[in-house]
Amino acid sequence: MKHLFITLLIACSTITTASAQQKGKPENVIKTFEFLIDLYGQKAGQTYSVEKNPNTGIIESSERIVAFTCKKSEPYIEMIGDDFMKDEPLSYQIKHITPGQGSQNFTLAVHTNVPNVINHYAIRTKPEQEMWFIACKNPDNPSLRDAYAIVWQPATDNKVKGTIYMITSPRPSNFGKAFESADSKTKIDNVVGEVVDEAGNRVGDVVEEEVAVDTVAVIDDFVAEPPVVSEFATPQPSQTSKWKPSQQQMVQLLPKANAIQANMDAIKATYKSLEPLFKTKNFTATDQIFAHITKQNKALDENFQELIKALKGFAIPYDKRAEFFSEGYKEILKFYTEQNQGFTEILKEFGTLPKGAQKTQKALNKLIEKNMTEMSRTIAGL
Repeated sequence: MKHLFITLLIACSTITTASAQQKGKPENVIKTFEFLIDLYGQKAGQTYSVEKNPNTGIIESSERIVAFTCKKSEPYIEMIGDDFMKDEPLSYQIKHITPGQGSQNFTLAVHTNVPNVINHYAIRTKPEQEMWFIACKNPDNPSLRDAYAIVWQPATDNKVKGTIYMITSPRPSNFGKAFESADSKTKIDNVVGEVVDEAGNRVGDVVEEEVAVDTVAVIDDFVAEPPVVSEFATPQPSQTSKWKPSQQQMVQLLPKANAIQANMDAIKATYKSLEPLFKTKNFTATDQIFAHITKQNKALDENFQELIKALKGFAIPYDKRAEFFSEGYKEILKFYTEQNQGFTEILKEFGTLPKGAQKTQKALNKLIEKNMTEMSRTIAGL
């Protein structure tokens, strides 16, 4: 997280070209998934597996499936569409299905390393569910596909229940026409393969190690279905759109960013000072240190609010405002959440949480709730 906020502030000065955006992982989607899992993921029933080549240690497939429950107004849920659309340039398939009678189900077909064995994951099965899906080439191994999906539906007490899928597997293109029926007119119900991979850029090209392109598994009404317009989607920036803070603005921003980084480094150092006390189980002596950590987090929040206030005063282009604010809030929330997880580990290891730690955790929870509310209001008001 070193220099994280400085990087955030000057991100617009290094906007990449369209070709550069085609590389890497969909970090916005991954980051939001990790937040939802950390904050609301159900511990029981999670699926996690990794398969590596025994000779090279390189990942050949992986799978993580986590159910979650959170408030319907959770900012991460409200902004999930925006995160997917930010990462759309990295993908060769993206799909959004909104709730409604007659909307299609969605099943992800996943090839395995066992010949002719394909697993089918029923991602969306109910009309009341909303779903986002994105598929990308694995940046480390182009023969693999990284698939990310999230689906959720209304639950009681103004909450939603959903499931997150992160699956890396051999790309369907490596198997040629494996998805297509011998009768090209036959429909394969509820099985979604991949659209033709980067067809616009590959017409007439011969690509070594990848002769076959991804194929489309036909499903009912898939071709005739009109494009789905996301209720979350905002106008997307032009690929040539550029904006960066002026020199005068950077003079205002950098001291605030440096103060935030200094706060975070100081908090980490203070936690480090607790180690010898916990090793000797001298819990009483930790209370004063935890009280100091509480004050440090309060100072961090004050500096962060100053940064947000300064950003709001700048004439940032509309298509960049949400990105600036959402990323900033997400990172500060992640820092608070990581501390919270530390208290859970203390409780697991020692069976007790010192009084000072309890007070600090309570203060952190208030900061998390406060910033989540502010993030939702800020993004909604842009």
